[in-house]
Amino acid sequence: MTTHCLANAMIRKNIEGHVYIIQLENHALIKIGCTTKPSQRLRTLSTQSGLRIARQFVSTAHSNYKSNEHRMHGLFRYKRRHGEYFAVDFIDAVQSLTKLFLG
Repeated sequence: MTTHCLANAMIRKNIEGHVYIIQLENHALIKIGCTTKPSQRLRTLSTQSGLRIARQFVSTAHSNYKSNEHRMHGLFRYKRRHGEYFAVDFIDAVQSLTKLFLG
């Protein structure tokens, strides 16, 4: 679980959040993360990187978002490049996250 999500969990309990998947322009890697404020988080990531977000997927709000983010990281652990960045096809990651909701 990421520090960002863990900090949110410690501050706010029983809150719903989102899992997001982004791909920055001109980059093959995707980022898998979680947040309770997706618009703000995506804006911050774009500003910090200095790059536009080329593709994004944000899950619906749900209570086990931290667990689902952790499960996604585990699913792609062998494709992790650094931090929350993975060498995974964007569509494959979105489909895997969607399956978590259906399974």
